[in-house]
Amino acid sequence: MKLWLLSVLICVIGCSISAKAQDATYKVITIMSEPWVMDKNDGSQSHKGFMIDLLQKVSMVSDFNYTLHYVKDGKYGSETGGRWDGAVGELVAGDADIAALPMIVTEKRQSVVDFSNAVMNIGHRILIKKPVVHNDPLKLLFEPYSLPVWILVVVISWVMGAVLIIINKFSPSEWAQVPVEQDPTFSRDSFAANNAFFFVHSTLTWQGYKQVPKSPAGRIVVCMWFSFIFFMIIAYTANLTALLLANRTNQPVVPFKTFHEMASQTLIPYGTMQNVHLINKMRDSNDPAFHRILAYMDLGDNNFKHTSDAIKKIRDSPKGYAAIVESTAADYIASKNCDLMVVGEKMSPSQVGFACNKAVKGLCNELSEAVRELREDGTMFMLYNKWFTSGQCLQPNLDDFISRQETAKISARPLSLADLSLAFVVLLFGLVVGAILLVVEILVHRYKKKKAGISLEPVRMTAANGRGQSETTDNDENDKAPIAAAEP
Repeated sequence: MKLWLLSVLICVIGCSISAKAQDATYKVITIMSEPWVMDKNDGSQSHKGFMIDLLQKVSMVSDFNYTLHYVKDGKYGSETGGRWDGAVGELVAGDADIAALPMIVTEKRQSVVDFSNAVMNIGHRILIKKPVVHNDPLKLLFEPYSLPVWILVVVISWVMGAVLIIINKFSPSEWAQVPVEQDPTFSRDSFAANNAFFFVHSTLTWQGYKQVPKSPAGRIVVCMWFSFIFFMIIAYTANLTALLLANRTNQPVVPFKTFHEMASQTLIPYGTMQNVHLINKMRDSNDPAFHRILAYMDLGDNNFKHTSDAIKKIRDSPKGYAAIVESTAADYIASKNCDLMVVGEKMSPSQVGFACNKAVKGLCNELSEAVRELREDGTMFMLYNKWFTSGQCLQPNLDDFISRQETAKISARPLSLADLSLAFVVLLFGLVVGAILLVVEILVHRYKKKKAGISLEPVRMTAANGRGQSETTDNDENDKAPIAAAEP
């Protein structure tokens, strides 16, 4: 009889415990955060997302029911004056049993609520614009010089042609001054308007030419022009070779691939949201690169308030822009926007898990066991791919890209006016000296001509009858008359 009563009692207790486990219903709170928790927008007021699917899987493994509610103030939870707000505050107050949202596990939060095993390990990565490779051979031919250099070379070519025309016209010793009857090779037309410009543009590409100037002014100008051409062609060839070597990998170039590379440059601006957890992680880090990133973001106005603002900055910034965003958000954005990509290792890694009310004993242990099973059977991996990386855009392999720092030893840039200033100074010196020589040559020629004209002018004498008579009468037959008059 006693044995029968004990068996009945054990059966009743076991059935009641089983019924209690199966009938357990927990109040779960969450926050809307794409793609963790979203509305289905089908009129059913139901939800979808990574956390919703995970909560359903966990409830099936742990065998419990739940009702889903939003956090009243829409916050995750922080302490102010000894009081907690947000999801943590509702758990502490006993208004909820489970918080299913992407809330980072911190020591301060663990002191007031329980956490399950990590649902996901997250961090922060860099979101940038995906580089587009344009194979333009014609562009490569003009790339060794910057645009101001090309413009100045064209202007100087026409100036040189004009200078040679002026020298040919005004220099008394140039080809143009050769008489026609003494010019069987037609050299006197070598530096006329059409031939002068042809001479300049042919010598600019090291082609052949018929004549060079005869005058000192023309020769000094042409010598400096040849020196200018020599320097420019050598510089062009060397830089073109460097550009071809830099492009030999045929890999698209990204501004940087790591946080350290980003911290070592200032060409591409970057920023993040005002994330207290991230800022504290960087401030407490021993890595000087993170300190430089934090100092740069404190000085500039490159931060953003929402990920949509970050996407707009990345696409519209003329210099480019890099957004430091949470790693799962970066993967999700890149999977939906094919012109964006994610680079960089996970900075400030943290864990995300279910938070539980401490008053419900053993609840987070059950959730941890369910999370472990889902991780082992691959369900967690499939859920992540479903919600974070299954967009229409496949994330490219970072090994297919090369950063600017990786190509620093073989990289090249268009040569600027400052790089080629020596060649332009040499040519300017030649033009100044040529102008001085031309003026001196004209003055000397005029002086000689004037002096020769004075010495060759016949001297007139005034006769007694007042009529002018030449002093040079060597060929005057009348002076020889007395000798002829001796004839009978």
